[in-house]
Amino acid sequence: MELSIWTNISRWWVSLSSGERGDYKKKALFSRLTYLWVIIVGAFFWPIMDLVIGPESYTFRSPLKPTLRDNYVYMLVYSPHRYLVFYILMMCSSFMSLINIGGMLMRLMAWLSFIVIASSTNLIFNAGMQVASLWLFFLIFVFPMKKTDWKVLFSRISFIGIQVQFLIAYFFAGIYKLRVEDWRNGVSIHLLSFLDHYTPEWLAGILQSSMILSGILNYVILIYLVAFPFLVWIKRIKIPFLMIGIVFHLYTAFIMKLYDFGSIMLIGYVLFLSEEHINWLLEKLDKIPLLRWIGVRIKT
Repeated sequence: MELSIWTNISRWWVSLSSGERGDYKKKALFSRLTYLWVIIVGAFFWPIMDLVIGPESYTFRSPLKPTLRDNYVYMLVYSPHRYLVFYILMMCSSFMSLINIGGMLMRLMAWLSFIVIASSTNLIFNAGMQVASLWLFFLIFVFPMKKTDWKVLFSRISFIGIQVQFLIAYFFAGIYKLRVEDWRNGVSIHLLSFLDHYTPEWLAGILQSSMILSGILNYVILIYLVAFPFLVWIKRIKIPFLMIGIVFHLYTAFIMKLYDFGSIMLIGYVLFLSEEHINWLLEKLDKIPLLRWIGVRIKT
């Protein structure tokens, strides 16, 4: 019995570095979309960069532990005049990583510069930034277009790490909500509808007038988050199941106006698509002139 288990583990480990580019289209598409997200978010933040992380920003500055990690990650808290250097480095290295030039070194620079920017102020830092920083780290070791054994091995292990991180984020988001009385009682969505910033007037009227509807949405979100790590692997229900999440994150992005968080989570759904679905998605992107370049070389 023990020998059989060990044999299966050994075979699985060898298969990870078999030299075959397993799911390379998925890895390449996910990587490009993630770096594109960083560039777009960076471009939108440019007009307010000085306000949120520059010398004249409202960043709360407090003494931190004198460790190498803290002194680097929170460098702009101590030296906000350097923000332009890190911003340019983040944008340039992300663009180079997007077009797959510079290899691991460029992806490492993209991650290091991003975490300094993201950690420099609570005015722009949110869950979307946290998710992106973790993905950028794993992407350092992803080589979707390569066939060398060690690169295939690194790519597959890193991609598994990204998937696990996404599942952990969903599961514990659900568990955290279960600890909150308003979510357990089914009134959280109803109460959220009273916040003008997150709920437009036309939708607030609907949610506030129907406790049944807001209660159903409340429990659908709870169940979805907790069940996602288990149900997303079932092929028969995968696409309808993911469609629920797509609607949820489109709502987060365009109704609640959390554009960066909603969009980065939508990119995460690429992690769980089959090769057939990836090919379908690439065909759809190819029909949109502005997005056609994303699939270049991935389809070959």
